[in-house]
Amino acid sequence: MPKRSIYDQTKLLEMVIKLCENKRQNGIILAMDQEKAYDKIDHTYLWKTMKTYGIPDTFIKRVKNLYEKAQTAIRLNGCTTEAFDIHRGVRQGDPLSCLLYNIAIEPLFESIRLSPLKGIKISPETHNVLISTYADDTTIYLNENNSIDELYRRINAFCKASTARFNNLKTEIIPIGGEEYRQEILASRTFNGTPIEAEVKIAKDGEAIRILGSWQGNKANANHKWNEVIEKQLGTMKAWARTRPSLLARVRIAKALIASKALYLMTVNGIPPEYLKRMEKNIKSFIWMGKRGTIAWEQAIRSKQEGGIGAPSVASQFEASKIMWLKRWMAADQERPKWAWAANEILVGARTLAPTIDPTIITEWVEQKWRSRINIEDIPQSLRDLLKAAKRYNLKISVVRAPMELKLQMPAFSHPGRKTNRKENTKSSKCLRKNHAIILTGDLATFAKGPLPDEEESECLLGTQKCREYAKSLLNSLSDVWNPYSQSPIKQRNHHTPRRLRQYANLNITRDPIPFNPDPPRPRVPPSQHQNLWHPKWIYTKPKSC
Repeated sequence: MPKRSIYDQTKLLEMVIKLCENKRQNGIILAMDQEKAYDKIDHTYLWKTMKTYGIPDTFIKRVKNLYEKAQTAIRLNGCTTEAFDIHRGVRQGDPLSCLLYNIAIEPLFESIRLSPLKGIKISPETHNVLISTYADDTTIYLNENNSIDELYRRINAFCKASTARFNNLKTEIIPIGGEEYRQEILASRTFNGTPIEAEVKIAKDGEAIRILGSWQGNKANANHKWNEVIEKQLGTMKAWARTRPSLLARVRIAKALIASKALYLMTVNGIPPEYLKRMEKNIKSFIWMGKRGTIAWEQAIRSKQEGGIGAPSVASQFEASKIMWLKRWMAADQERPKWAWAANEILVGARTLAPTIDPTIITEWVEQKWRSRINIEDIPQSLRDLLKAAKRYNLKISVVRAPMELKLQMPAFSHPGRKTNRKENTKSSKCLRKNHAIILTGDLATFAKGPLPDEEESECLLGTQKCREYAKSLLNSLSDVWNPYSQSPIKQRNHHTPRRLRQYANLNITRDPIPFNPDPPRPRVPPSQHQNLWHPKWIYTKPKSC
């Protein structure tokens, strides 16, 4: 499905587990397994579901023609049975099958979303997270006040209609929230007064369960899997070493069959430094056949065009995965995954601000300029790695020319574009926030202009005029790029007028020179929805060490 990623689903699990522990938000995560998912969907149910969703009859008829006369036979001990009709399931490996399966199971998810179940609250800006699905893996998030009976009632109704079935033997539960609550769930095997079936596994603290190929749990990690991965890699190296491959062949083998074994687990669960160094050392030894390399390893991992041999580096791949996560974290609101909001909440809850900062002024950790200390125990290791990577690569907001909409949507306090440090806990600052509801730079600009004709003066202990003057001083302390009173920079030859934009749109980017457009891209939504959707261009600048 568009803009869906398996990585977002695994990261959401990790963030919700840690957020609920920090906030003492009790509940459970239910990892459900659908038995023979593609083989259990009844065809009659599928045709009715497609018609209900408004799919044209001509298309439904064509899909029916593919399935209605399908037959199969069973071969056992050399004997083949007579052919019989197939009334359930979609063909595995068929590109159409995954879409048909999504249509078939969507009524279940819609029923759960419309139920009284509320799920887990991850941040004030987003809805609660209740259900997360990827392919045939279904993860349900329930808070301590939700009824698991209500969930099972809706699942059973779906199974009766579609002939699908969920396998309780593979269903697993992760208790989330405070430690006492987690231990209570484990000891009593009940949730909100409802007994948990004996065959359903409940994960203990420190025990990880496998969901979508990642290992998740309270105070759990995937360290126990890395020894297995390295052993498999060593086995592959040993088998191929017997064939005495050439240098370039060893490089290809290391890329395709050795480093690739670690890539997914490294991306979703991270990797401890000791295993990363061990893995890098083993790959280096395989490529150089246990001898001293003919060139430095830092040069060997470069491309041939840069004088290297293109050797794989798991350390570089791990670094690239962090940048990929940062890119997802910094996405615009309408494209940002839910785990990113949960990560922000974890950081806000883990901060020890110095000096004390009013929590109401905090918007984005990378969007503001305030100092804080972090309680490292309240942050999962993966977030620590991302914060270190952001600092190492000097992640920040950078625009050549900020459009007015963007300027007005930036935070009014602790603004990164402020030329001088301004104290945010003065009486005037507090009055602007409390009595005049100033949050964004646009609020400052509106308030500084003076009251509207039909606007009533708000209660102000310091005097409204004094607060207006202070608001103007805050605006004037912004650099020209961010100050809504100034046009930044002054229109020059690189300014892209509508006529120039139309001219450039018809040019061939591979053949014709096209001037750089310094304006941040507009969101791809209708103009009526442009409000609150302007976001800066997040870029990675050169590392500070360069």
